[in-house]
Amino acid sequence: GSSDALRLRQLKFSVGELAIAGRATLGLPIAGARGEFDLSAAGKGLDSLLPELDWLPLVHQRAQLSARGGWQKDRLRFDQLQLEAGSDSNSNSDRVNVKGELALAPKLSATALQLDARIADLAAAGRRVGLEVPAGLRLPASALHLTARLSGTPAAFALEKLSARIGDSDLSGRVQLDPGVRPEVAIELHSNSLDLTPFVPGERQRPRPRSTARELLIPEISLPLDLLGKLDGRFLFSADKLRFAGLDYAAVRIDARLRDAHLAVAPLEFANSNGTFSAQLDIRSAGTPLVSLAGSGKNLLLDLGASNPFGLLRYDGQIDLAGEGRTLRELASSLQGTIRLTSAGERLPNSRLSLVYSDFFTQLFSTLNPLMKREPYTDVVCAVYALRAERGVLHTDPALVIRTSAIDIMSYGRADLHDERIDLKFKTAARRGLGFSASQMLNPYVKVSGTLAKP
Repeated sequence: GSSDALRLRQLKFSVGELAIAGRATLGLPIAGARGEFDLSAAGKGLDSLLPELDWLPLVHQRAQLSARGGWQKDRLRFDQLQLEAGSDSNSNSDRVNVKGELALAPKLSATALQLDARIADLAAAGRRVGLEVPAGLRLPASALHLTARLSGTPAAFALEKLSARIGDSDLSGRVQLDPGVRPEVAIELHSNSLDLTPFVPGERQRPRPRSTARELLIPEISLPLDLLGKLDGRFLFSADKLRFAGLDYAAVRIDARLRDAHLAVAPLEFANSNGTFSAQLDIRSAGTPLVSLAGSGKNLLLDLGASNPFGLLRYDGQIDLAGEGRTLRELASSLQGTIRLTSAGERLPNSRLSLVYSDFFTQLFSTLNPLMKREPYTDVVCAVYALRAERGVLHTDPALVIRTSAIDIMSYGRADLHDERIDLKFKTAARRGLGFSASQMLNPYVKVSGTLAKP
């Protein structure tokens, strides 16, 4: 010791399974409440030693902690605070580093703590702490590096200047949370490049839909509507590049506001393959949920999968749909509104048609247009798809029309989304200049029945 300080060297003590060692300097007189510390801890029980950090999952695990800093009256300074948990290998451990000051009175608060967190395996870390993710999502087995400036109290805090990287994806922005009686959140994020594919399970990991008497295409997936009634807030998101469900998007912008179980998203904007789409989404989850979507797009490629009868053309269109229910099937069964799609046409290689479309659509197109088998290309002059939904039944309004350089194809009918039965009639007519022998090959009337899953 000395006249102005009490120095404690080779300090050792334990709290439960937690062993603590180091040194400390206490300023004199003790009532002056000032000092310095350099401590390390190993074991399990950090949550007992630091109850203020109970919200941090790492403190509930067996971990190692090193802390160096000081205090003066009601302020605690961390020159270094490192918490390490997870694998015994340094390369596979999770680490959180903190620098800055905490105010201890009248209540614990942070003014500008610098946070640097490195998680070696996000999926493994989630399993260790028992983190539950929403149905249909997963945590990827990827490393996470996050930095931010933390301010606030355990009851309400903000992450400013947030920067995160997972694999080749990045995020930056701010997050503010006020738990209160009804939590309030404010999130503003931007990404230069974001790949959501690792967060969505592959085909083999997806839960199988509930079995039904007949195979149905529209899944019985519950919408996460209960979450909307648990908090309020605003979510602003933008991305220069985004990848989701196998598709690449650009210029993504989402502005979502949630209040009293009412979610309003305006705008919802993105571009893909040089096309653009802008929409408004409205979800009222109280009582019988009502979901509505209205928007328009230009020059879009509608890549809906291997059996997609639209994907090789570009479209302009409008959509105005609404439905009620808590599952995708309930929404489809109550669907109301209109869909309008128009295309200026394009020269399509017939060899690619057979590769892109399912066996059924390939057979349908070759039946409607036998010239596909004789010509290398189909020159589509224009296409119009006009649909009207009434109580879950899609009607052609008035028709679906495709005009090629050789023939006109018109389709009339309906698709009942309750049981997914379809009833479509196709009429084919030769255009001038086709020739008598080629005209004789056409099938003027074709009917398609069955279901959406098995037409």
